[in-house]
Amino acid sequence: MPTLLLLNGPPGVGKSTVADALVRSRPGWVAVSVDEVKHALPTWPAEPIRSGLAARDTAASRVAELLDRGQDVVVDQYLARQDFVIVLERVARDADARFLEVVLTVDEATVAQRLGRRRRRPTRAEQVENDRFVNPGDAAALLASLAARRAEPGVHRVDASGPVAQTLRVLDALLAP
Repeated sequence: MPTLLLLNGPPGVGKSTVADALVRSRPGWVAVSVDEVKHALPTWPAEPIRSGLAARDTAASRVAELLDRGQDVVVDQYLARQDFVIVLERVARDADARFLEVVLTVDEATVAQRLGRRRRRPTRAEQVENDRFVNPGDAAALLASLAARRAEPGVHRVDASGPVAQTLRVLDALLAP
C-alpha cells in the first residue's frame, strides 16, 4: 500500500528540506512540490491566487498518478485551511493509499530566524518570490494560522527545531507499517 505524506507547516519551518531528505533516505519515494509547479506557471506571479489553485490541481493529478503506480509520495505545502488537505485525502483514498498529515512545528523565534536567513540566502528559486508575501515579523501569525490543523484528530505534530536527521527519525517511526 503506497503512502501519501503531507508535510504541512509555516514557511521557514523546513518542509522542503525535510521532504528532500526523506526522498534521499527512502528509495522509491517521490516529492511533489506545489510551489515548484506554481512558480513554473506563466500566470505566476501576476496572478498568485489563480496560479496557486492551478498548481494544486496539477500537483494533485501528479500525486494520483504516482500513487496509482504504487509509489510513495511526499507533498510539502503550507495549508492553514483544509480545502487542499481534503483533496489530497481523497486522492489517497481513491488510490487505496495511506494518508498521513504531519504539521512540522517550531517556536516563533525559530520561524522568524529561518525566514530571515532564507531572505538573506535563499536555497530555492521559489523562496525569493514567496518571501515577497511573508517576512520574519509574520512568524506569530503564521504559527497561529495552523492551530486548527494541529488540533485536527489524526494530524501528527513533529518538532522540526532540531537537526533534519532527528526529524527524519520521527517521521520514520510514523511511516512504519
